[in-house]
Amino acid sequence: MSDAPENDAGSQAAPFAALLDHAMALHRQGDLPAAQKHFEEILAADGAHFGAMHQLGILHLQRGETAKAAELLNRAIAEYPGSAAARCDLATAWNVLSRHDEAIAGYENALTIDPDLAEAHYGLGTAFLALARIDEAISCLQRAIFTDPDYAEAHCALAMALRLTKKGGEAIRHCRSALAIDPDYAEAHFALASCCLDAKRPDDAISHSRTAISLRPDYAEAYNCLGLALDASNRPAEALACFAHALAIRPGYMEALVNRGAALQVTGEIDQARDAFRQACGLEPRRAKHYFRLANTARMSADDPYLETMKELALDMSALEEQEQVQLHFALGKALSDVGDHDMSFSHLCQGNNLKRARLAYDEVGTLALFDRIRAVFTPEMMQAREGYGHSSAVPIFIVGMPRSGSTLVEQILSTHPAVFGGGEREDLRAAIQEVGADGGAVAFPDTMRALPADRFRELGASYLKRIQTNAAQAGSQPTRITDKTLMHANLLGLIRLALPNAHVIHIRRDAVDTCLSCYSKLFEDELPFTYDLAELGRYYRAHSALMDYWDNVLPAHWVLHVQYQALVEDFESQARRILAHCGLEWDNACLAFHRNKRTVRTASAVQVRQPLYRSAIDRWRPQDPLLAPLLVNLGPSKGVTGELHLP
Repeated sequence: MSDAPENDAGSQAAPFAALLDHAMALHRQGDLPAAQKHFEEILAADGAHFGAMHQLGILHLQRGETAKAAELLNRAIAEYPGSAAARCDLATAWNVLSRHDEAIAGYENALTIDPDLAEAHYGLGTAFLALARIDEAISCLQRAIFTDPDYAEAHCALAMALRLTKKGGEAIRHCRSALAIDPDYAEAHFALASCCLDAKRPDDAISHSRTAISLRPDYAEAYNCLGLALDASNRPAEALACFAHALAIRPGYMEALVNRGAALQVTGEIDQARDAFRQACGLEPRRAKHYFRLANTARMSADDPYLETMKELALDMSALEEQEQVQLHFALGKALSDVGDHDMSFSHLCQGNNLKRARLAYDEVGTLALFDRIRAVFTPEMMQAREGYGHSSAVPIFIVGMPRSGSTLVEQILSTHPAVFGGGEREDLRAAIQEVGADGGAVAFPDTMRALPADRFRELGASYLKRIQTNAAQAGSQPTRITDKTLMHANLLGLIRLALPNAHVIHIRRDAVDTCLSCYSKLFEDELPFTYDLAELGRYYRAHSALMDYWDNVLPAHWVLHVQYQALVEDFESQARRILAHCGLEWDNACLAFHRNKRTVRTASAVQVRQPLYRSAIDRWRPQDPLLAPLLVNLGPSKGVTGELHLP
């Protein structure tokens, strides 16, 4: 970069003008050794030559020889303090060395000389981004683009900053702008892949990750992103290979290491997953997120060194970022329950839940009102008038219920049958609803159902069926039954009946207190915001139960099979036979060994369903603890029994 004629800087620059121009031409052509030779030749004759020092500094910066670059650029600035470009390049060297505060000062100095220097606005934005000062980063990167609309790197960096603020649509637009300027820009393909992954478009993420890798074969981050996209597409073996590639390129790459552990966990390789998380704890011993993952794959003992480290971290909880405080509280809640320290376990869970709840925006009034709106729309009269228009397929099996009620166990039993593919939790039904125009726009579900033409229900069923069969085919399966364990489909049972009247529905129930305390012990994603406050959890459970009672009165008898978790555990084979019969499946003894099923499991029960059946999750809690009052009052009368707290 240059802000003044290089040959005008320094009193003896003119004699070397031709040689400097030749060296710079070689530099632009990529012949770095020849360019370096000529720059050094000039400096041997004139050690104060600004242009040669500046360009040689840039050359060393490009080679990754950052300390040498910084030395040369400092000398160049001493010779010509008015060079905004040299100050900007030196700031870039500080940025590369993670000396971000010095970089910020350097970029700001450059901008006092040349306020329209796009490279300085871009560099300043990346320095702010590295320090997680996201709003300032966005402002600087926008200024860089305003100054130079064809600045592909600035578009790409702005996309990554916008992604951190959950502005996915804007981020994707800037990725595409960068690629319109430079179609072979590997970093822009990676950024777009990351945005597509956020938007739950794994196929697009796979495509752009692979393009980035083809352009830059040593791109560890792109391999990691490709692994995540393949994992999201239910291709765990390929995902694991990508994480291995990323780690081979960059040993100790933490994100790839942790993602590899998570992929091993969902495929049932629990011991290997645990080893990966232990390795992460060793590499970053003060990062609570690693202990959180480890605690949820291993049963800890009182003398476990990792438990001791977690306790030590908790002594200075304020030193951790808030999200890591949440993770450490939940990790200690699980670990202390393992060793029988139930009072301290519950104390940490309360603290973790309180912190998490404070970070969430939960519209409880709107959520509970949705249950009333569903009942108001799916009346017996409406159901009768629309009956008989749906798709005739009997392939889908819907498993519904509250989180932590035993739904993963039911799906694991079914998916062990050779005729069944376990689909897990997916967005296929919601996508099908949107595709046929049954949601979105000014009117939202369920009110859209009032005006939806009856023949659209068959289209909805067909669209959903195509999606789940495509997913199964991608996993190499052509089953006669496919499970869908998206629990919130309990709200959609009326719609499911109209769109897929021959589908099979299983509702799994568990003791109310056991269910709610199990929810309270888990750190879910943000789509379950009602689980972090005992009173809200109790009210949600009660509303959910009331809706299931309503469906019993509206839907045909026996269309929904109700399964009690306690009965399933205590009389397993009889209940398993009942589940298979409801789904039109012949009995298969393989279902008794569900824990040997190696399919991917992505729920909080991924570890538990790899174990033989156990009874310890039943009747876990009914203490005389005032902390439970908000839950018990809002649940109303329940059938819990007294006993010790044993968190799942």
